[in-house]
Amino acid sequence: VLYFVRPYVGWSQAAELRDAVGEFRKTGKPVLALGDGFALQDYLVASAADRVATTPVGGIGIYGMSLDMYFFK
Repeated sequence: VLYFVRPYVGWSQAAELRDAVGEFRKTGKPVLALGDGFALQDYLVASAADRVATTPVGGIGIYGMSLDMYFFK
């Protein structure tokens, strides 16, 4: 079980942790990523797990690009 708490890690640390989780999964043991909420770096690490879960009041903050088009008359 990976339990995510604050503070967040940087991108390079998150990538190293994700690789370590991937190596651990090769042993055949299941990996569960659990947290009250996930930031982008947290989710990068958690994505290497078999399952990702959050509490009912938690969430996953995934931000990206968006496009809005407005038409006015």
